[in-house]
Amino acid sequence: MKFMIQVAALGIFINCISCKANKSMQGNTQVAATPIILDKSLTKVFDTSHSIDTAFVQSDILTLKISCFNVCLTDTFELVGNGKFAKSNPPITAVFIRRKSSNTDCKNTIKKELKFEVGALKYPLQNKVVINLDEHYKITYNY
Repeated sequence: MKFMIQVAALGIFINCISCKANKSMQGNTQVAATPIILDKSLTKVFDTSHSIDTAFVQSDILTLKISCFNVCLTDTFELVGNGKFAKSNPPITAVFIRRKSSNTDCKNTIKKELKFEVGALKYPLQNKVVINLDEHYKITYNY
């Protein structure tokens, strides 16, 4: 009888450990970061299909939480800039979120989290850059 209780307790213990491992692994799902697209010929991108709710940079990854209007669920977004900087201290660069869609008739309103690798925006001999997002949202990128 004592042996059966020990086996049952061991089974419960193993089950609890595996549940904790599964829960911690579920929390580690991450959105892959897309590299920024730098195009020297780019001037401005006016895309009113979204607004930026929050933005922050951590370890060269810019995370944006945006609200999207009149979009399809399959639409994707790119971060684009021309790689030019204003001569200021700290340097300022402008980037834009560009929506890519194969359909213009969608009417969905959604919230989306986007991640972009922005290491290409580092300015030589500086340790920070101000990123002007869509001309309405500014964030300081410290590196």
